[in-house]
Amino acid sequence: MVKSFLHSFRRDDSGAALTEGLLVFPIMLLVLAITVEFSAALMQWSKLVKASQIAGRLASVSSPLTDISALEITPAGRVMGDAMSDAAISVACGHGTGTACDAAALARLHQGSDATCGTVTNGMIGVCDVAGFVPAANIRVTYSNGGLGYVGRAAGPVAIVTVSIHDIPFNFFMLDRVFALVGGSQSALTLPSFPVTFVGEDLSSCEGCT
Repeated sequence: MVKSFLHSFRRDDSGAALTEGLLVFPIMLLVLAITVEFSAALMQWSKLVKASQIAGRLASVSSPLTDISALEITPAGRVMGDAMSDAAISVACGHGTGTACDAAALARLHQGSDATCGTVTNGMIGVCDVAGFVPAANIRVTYSNGGLGYVGRAAGPVAIVTVSIHDIPFNFFMLDRVFALVGGSQSALTLPSFPVTFVGEDLSSCEGCT
């Protein structure tokens, strides 16, 4: 009887589909989770790149966010108009520089000309209109003298404007909770910075222009 029972047990395929399903389900769930997290990361990456481009463009046509008078000084041994000589002259403000940017100018760069985030009513859009997860404090603006312009130019040297956004953590749907469970932090995974450079134009926000 025992031999007959074991033979029947080996040939019985009842519940095989359920067993296979239980084996495959975790794999499918893992693939789905990876797809969702990757899509979220890619979306944040894309928004940060676009926000950097917008910030760079807006900074190139806005009043300087910090004092750039140092760009007008030609140190001994440097030749005005020589790009290789003047490129080392730069000033910066914002994240990681130790110099705060002008608050009003930074707010315009961050929020756009309508001074609101998330909605664009008129004028130029800002960083937070595209990437609402970017704080103004994480923006860095650098002005450098690239040797453009000419000696005695009334508006001063033509500045090269570089804007970059730093230390923005990825915002994951599920991994953040996993990191929390194991005592980690999402801040260890940050979006790379995408410096954007423009040749400065009038460098004037033109407030009060008539």
